[in-house]
Amino acid sequence: MPDREKVIRLIEEEISVCESVNQCYRTIDLPALRDILALLKEQEAVEPKTDDAWPSRIKTCGACGTCLFAVGDYKPKYCAECGRVVKWT
Repeated sequence: MPDREKVIRLIEEEISVCESVNQCYRTIDLPALRDILALLKEQEAVEPKTDDAWPSRIKTCGACGTCLFAVGDYKPKYCAECGRVVKWT
């Protein structure tokens, strides 16, 4: 299965070609391609941020700011609020 970045690049190229000729030579749903691209980009992993209002061990989602409670070895893989993948370093 191709990696996410490659799929994003291919969709961006297809959209660019369709826009440059102002019409697709194939039956392509350009708005649907744009929606797919937006969803793929939305799922990019975000790094948690340290919120100064909370103790240093409590992090917040880098996308929406929701608290990510990491306890011991447990670190959530996804934000409970926005669903973004959390990239713990």
